[in-house]
Amino acid sequence: MERFIEECKKAILRYHKMWVEADGNLGVFINQEKAYWTYKDSYIEREWQILKRAWNKACLKKDTT
Repeated sequence: MERFIEECKKAILRYHKMWVEADGNLGVFINQEKAYWTYKDSYIEREWQILKRAWNKACLKKDTT
């Protein structure tokens, strides 16, 4: 699993410049200095917190099929 994660991170970094250029070509203006990276722990932890809140509010249910 760790190797898979590392390869995913490499892919993100490999294509980052192209993504920024595509955003510019499409007229999307994003502050790249403050952009979030989905592989960083801070992002992942926030997503887990959101899922936990949704679970606690019964917005999610367990699939039993």
